[in-house]
Amino acid sequence: MSENSKEILERVKTRLSVLDGSKDTMLEDIIQSVTDNIAIRAGVLSFPAILNSIAVDVSIAYYNRLGSEGLQSEGIDVISSSFIIDLLEPYDKQIDEFKKGLSENDMPSKGVVFY
Repeated sequence: MSENSKEILERVKTRLSVLDGSKDTMLEDIIQSVTDNIAIRAGVLSFPAILNSIAVDVSIAYYNRLGSEGLQSEGIDVISSSFIIDLLEPYDKQIDEFKKGLSENDMPSKGVVFY
């Protein structure tokens, strides 16, 4: 686990009030999925530390959705639940701003084959 991922893990555990290592494996898996998806959305090969705060927020949202994946709307008496399908959507503007700051050298190749 990278230092970057360890920092994200500690921040997630703090916000979730997880005081021991009992959920570390599950949280590490969630964080890996989230950081992979953010890197893909940002168009980079490795997850940049500048996007850690987004990874923390999305990891917590992902964790809170466990067991309710795919739920769009649910109503029980007066209590209603609805989830955003794409957890990264609220962060698209920030990710787009990050992408604008990248140089051509930071971007992965677009599938070009050289002979």
